[in-house]
Amino acid sequence: MKVRQWAYQKWTQMSPLVRTGLAACLLLGSMALLLRALGASWVNIAFAVGPLTIGVLLVAAEPRLHWLTRPKPKLVLAVRNAEEGRLTSHGLPPWPLAIQRIVENEVAEALATIRDREALPSWLSNTGMGLMSRPTPEDHERAKENFKSEVQEYEGHLRMWLSEYSEAATARWETFAVSLNLSNSTGAVHADAVEVVLDLPEGVRRASAESQIDGPPIRPTYRPPQPRSLMPSHISAWDHSPTVITPLDRGLDIKSIAGLRSPRPEWDESDDGQRLTASRVDLQPGRTVEVAEPLFLRARGHGVHEVNWTIYSQSLDRPLQGTFELVVPRGDSERPPFGRVEGILRFPDIPIVVDDDEADDDESTDIAVHPVRVSDPPLNPPCSDDDESDDIATALRAASQRWQWEALGLDPTLDGPASNRVEVRKARPSAPAED
Repeated sequence: MKVRQWAYQKWTQMSPLVRTGLAACLLLGSMALLLRALGASWVNIAFAVGPLTIGVLLVAAEPRLHWLTRPKPKLVLAVRNAEEGRLTSHGLPPWPLAIQRIVENEVAEALATIRDREALPSWLSNTGMGLMSRPTPEDHERAKENFKSEVQEYEGHLRMWLSEYSEAATARWETFAVSLNLSNSTGAVHADAVEVVLDLPEGVRRASAESQIDGPPIRPTYRPPQPRSLMPSHISAWDHSPTVITPLDRGLDIKSIAGLRSPRPEWDESDDGQRLTASRVDLQPGRTVEVAEPLFLRARGHGVHEVNWTIYSQSLDRPLQGTFELVVPRGDSERPPFGRVEGILRFPDIPIVVDDDEADDDESTDIAVHPVRVSDPPLNPPCSDDDESDDIATALRAASQRWQWEALGLDPTLDGPASNRVEVRKARPSAPAED
């Protein structure tokens, strides 16, 4: 009983082709034994049973043979703008930053405005009139303490912005826009339910197309306390302008409403983020289609990152496999880092976008005022003999070039407020006019 149950279980687990072949073998074996029992030689039995055996096997394997011999599509997967299956980061690698030096220099520049404003003549810092009282020493001390608190808050915002900028610049350098084109050769057959699957290696994940950052926080400037009016607060002797009531803007921003509706994703991402599957497509012979929407992949770290792809289709007897590579070049480790915000603004690695507050409310928009750099900053200060020139315009031009280079913060020995390095040169006596 157990042997019969075991045999029946094995028989039901076999595929139809295996069961047909096994039954044919049993039948042919029985025929061979019967002929042998009738006195036939083994040679005659082979000649009699051999063709019958071959015929039975061909009939049993006919569906499989038909699948193997029928025409199939010839699919080719190509990566747009890739050279021999390689995508390389274009542009310049991010310039290094010395975040701590930048923060210290910008804070020092902000605090130096206290000294610079106090050094102004009294007729510039105090505009007291007949009905105005001059600020007291307590007012000055209070204004300084409030300004130092503002600078401390600015320091935290600047440090956070520098970290965000560094991460955004690195992400932009390591992110690739991958567009896959799927082609079916002319003369092939129609490809049904073609599906492309990408297997991402460690360090490569799907990224966002965002490639810009807001401008840095504005460095505060000390403002000394202004003279106070002696007139009561409810009396205004000079201000007769009518009160303007601004109506509420009840308009709807179409872009913000459209942004709430996320488009249908064309790439399905696995839970661990290592497998991406495109939507199925049908491909006619001689046609080329884009597999799905452009895919943004970030490859963290320099080097070569290999991505495996697999094509599945009902028209193929087995999947097609291949690879393409994402190459992130290494930057020069000997480059001196920026030590001031001015260096980032003049040579940014990602578009820096600021809000145009000077425009009208109806025309206010974000404008990229600092596009991505196309060259490296000068590593050495400008060398020129114009500093010793007798021509004041030439000397000022040379000094301006020197100040612009120092504002990049590439030389750590020039850290600190720029006003500490200003040298006032004695004016040369002009030559007497000839009669």
